[in-house]
Amino acid sequence: TDARKQSVSLIPFPRMHFFIPSEVPLSDPSLALFDIRQGGDKTFADIVRELVEPSSTLVDVDLRGGRIISAHATFRGAGASLFEAFATLSKMEQHNPEYFVRWMPTHWNYSFSSKAPPGLDTSATLLQNSTAIKALFDRYKSQVEKLFRRKAFLRPYGMAGMDEMEITESLANVEDVIAEYQQYEVASDERDTGEEDF
Repeated sequence: TDARKQSVSLIPFPRMHFFIPSEVPLSDPSLALFDIRQGGDKTFADIVRELVEPSSTLVDVDLRGGRIISAHATFRGAGASLFEAFATLSKMEQHNPEYFVRWMPTHWNYSFSSKAPPGLDTSATLLQNSTAIKALFDRYKSQVEKLFRRKAFLRPYGMAGMDEMEITESLANVEDVIAEYQQYEVASDERDTGEEDF
């Protein structure tokens, strides 16, 4: 039931099921050539703050170009504190409301495990459903359209039984996903300004 509860809270609408994962730390510090922990060990609050930094994401998108719809953070290790995680993320949300949609009542879900990954004291993983992912789809769509206009690499797809119409339909589906993410990002702006469509 936990996985079902997480998926329901992370996916508010069926087509908006694309996540941006983040991991802190991204590598095992014992394998690093240089000491990446300048200034001493990181506190748990530092780990929580790093979790939402663009440098910790595993997808090449600018998180400032969208709004967080929902997120699930998993903290591992003895230093993980529910109170500190809640306080740090709540403060971040209060100080940066422009990075969150207004229509979602709760953006954050948490889970904790006292067992840390090998070689680390504490680690954190974040899955966020953000409208920033639309930039990735837009890049993908424009690259495929350029290739499709030149008829590049179509022969292997044709030999596999794929029709050009199927490529056109898939590009239209990607366009629909982009529009849906844009719609719910704009819906947040309309609520902020008091404008609503009837």
